[in-house]
Amino acid sequence: MNYRTCYGCKIDPSTCARRIGLRDALRGLGIRSVSFRCDDRAPVFNPGDRATVTWRFPIDYEEFDVEFAVTVIEERKPGRYYVRVDDGRSLEGDDWPSCPNDLTGGGHANVSFTRLKPLDEERRKVCPACGWVEGLAVVCYASSYHVPKGCVEVPAP
Repeated sequence: MNYRTCYGCKIDPSTCARRIGLRDALRGLGIRSVSFRCDDRAPVFNPGDRATVTWRFPIDYEEFDVEFAVTVIEERKPGRYYVRVDDGRSLEGDDWPSCPNDLTGGGHANVSFTRLKPLDEERRKVCPACGWVEGLAVVCYASSYHVPKGCVEVPAP
């Protein structure tokens, strides 16, 4: 059976009481996939956690795996994270575009938790309203005339 809510949860599936209870209740009903509300769910990464992600850059007839440091902004759906990529430099110190699949602009990307590896750094402060990340370039609504509800105060550049 596919437990969609459990995807990206750090609780061990073999010991999760909620999952075991659902498995026993649904046994024999022919249900193959289930999505449910779980109050015990613990995501693998939390907002502000530092991690690394590897992207593959095709150049000419070669492909290069380049690792970038990122900050988790939020979990969009189970196992998928919206991250802010550190500006323009890989962990090796080379200049690369932020990420090859940067569709949102500004160094943001959606990444599966399987591609993220935890980085041994302190958690950064993240604005829940606009995604501003402490220590990176100021891209926040608080610097303009319109401040959304819940936006943190950001120091002036």
